[in-house]
Amino acid sequence: MPALSEALNNTNVVNSIVQAWGNTRQNNVEWGGWIYYIPQSNSYATKLKTDGQATSIVLTKPNDLGWFSSRNYPVIADFHCHPGNDVSAGKPSKPDIDGAKGLTYARLVFTPDTNHLYGQDVYGRALPRPTPDGFPDGAIMWHIH
Repeated sequence: MPALSEALNNTNVVNSIVQAWGNTRQNNVEWGGWIYYIPQSNSYATKLKTDGQATSIVLTKPNDLGWFSSRNYPVIADFHCHPGNDVSAGKPSKPDIDGAKGLTYARLVFTPDTNHLYGQDVYGRALPRPTPDGFPDGAIMWHIH
């Protein structure tokens, strides 16, 4: 399977994540989606989603994931963005971490940079990473493994 780093260097992927970030910031609800690989064209794409909630989004529903498997598209990662500027918005939530335990792919959480310093490893599994090139300032990307 292609590496997450390759997908995050893809302009279309970054533009879609930036779009989700913009939607989140503008509407104050979580937007996210999936990064997937299209083997037939050796390319990457995203599929965006929102549940219209300020504090949650579910990216593991069987009907959603069935869309990828029915096309034989491997999911590289799921991602979502946190709205708000308070300290709690600036890191992955416990459900973000716990929900990633059964995944076979990476989970990325984009949060506002609240200037609150956290340890290098939140809950033992989430690592802060630089955002992809082309991403607006003011965000932190968390890679949950």
